[in-house]
Amino acid sequence: MPDVTLLYGHTTTSACGIPLRVGQTMTFMANPIPAEGSNPAGFSTSACMMSGLSLGPAPTWPAGYAAQQEQAAQSASMGWRLLQTFRAERERLDALIAVSPGALEPVLERARLLETWRDTGALGAYAELASRAPDLLPAQLGLVRSLLREKRPDEAKGHLDRALALAPGDAGVRQTVAYARALAGDEAVLQEMRNFRGLDLRPVRRRITLSTRNLRGADFSDARFGFLDLSGADLRGVRFTGALVGLLRLSGADLRGADLAGLSVQELTLDKARLDGTNIVGIDLSRHDLREASLRGVIGPDARLGGARLSGADLSGASLPGANLSRALLVNARFENARLVGANLYRSDLSGADLSRADIRGAAFDEAFFDCRTRLPRGITPQSLGMFAADPSAPRCQ
Repeated sequence: MPDVTLLYGHTTTSACGIPLRVGQTMTFMANPIPAEGSNPAGFSTSACMMSGLSLGPAPTWPAGYAAQQEQAAQSASMGWRLLQTFRAERERLDALIAVSPGALEPVLERARLLETWRDTGALGAYAELASRAPDLLPAQLGLVRSLLREKRPDEAKGHLDRALALAPGDAGVRQTVAYARALAGDEAVLQEMRNFRGLDLRPVRRRITLSTRNLRGADFSDARFGFLDLSGADLRGVRFTGALVGLLRLSGADLRGADLAGLSVQELTLDKARLDGTNIVGIDLSRHDLREASLRGVIGPDARLGGARLSGADLSGASLPGANLSRALLVNARFENARLVGANLYRSDLSGADLSRADIRGAAFDEAFFDCRTRLPRGITPQSLGMFAADPSAPRCQ
């Protein structure tokens, strides 16, 4: 694919479309779409799959948006660094393979890298490895996963049988067998699974419901789902690192101590969830529903919470330096001993919020809303922060 492609047409959906202006230049981590039926092969730039990174002029922000502009620049920089990391790692492995063409380990490592980064070339890499070393279990399992994702179950079965013969009791084999059964429509097997690491369950064209289950310590790292419902589940200590989910429901779930770093979600509900001590670095929670959620002690420097619905949320002890909370709904939110140093709360609604014991040094409160119940640190007035008064005649302030 060329570095710059002229877009001559696109379709958008309410959830996944990325609108582009005429003349705008963007970089996308494009996802290859295989030919299926009468549909030709191509590339997807769906927002459910990846993010666009602007390479054109910086956008013009309204007054008070300086912190948001900085946040956007940091987001683009993070995505660019990820692409550079992938390129550097692939070049390193290619060099190792060139120096030692007979070595299998760098070939296997490269196949795993390609599989992690949206499967590009993974099938060919695993096929080459399996032909050179038919008894190498990771090669057979990787080939099975790639063939299943390409909707070639008949070919996958032969390699799965070989993997079973090589190591019938291996955990990786059991996981791959369960994966194959799930893609074949066996929903019961999903209820028994705890290791979803690296599995692509988007071909399952229905909601996967694992709500109210005890999934403590389960691994969803690098997994991919279309619609995953984990409402009310025990997810303490669960790993979501690098997972990609279209629609994720976590209402009322217990996520204490979970690792959400790098989780990519198009639509997320976290109302009444418990996220105490959770790592939210790298996850975009902008505009998502976190009403009455417990976020005590969350770790989120530069967290993206712009426009999030956080009314009634408990952020006591949260570490959110440099976080973007612009336009967030923070009605009745609690910030006892929270760190908001350098955070952006432009136009957020802080009616009834308690920030009396929060560290707000360098935070921006331009045009944020307050009412008679809003509490700020001693010696600081709403007017000194450039805040606006909400309707003083509202019943709650009488």
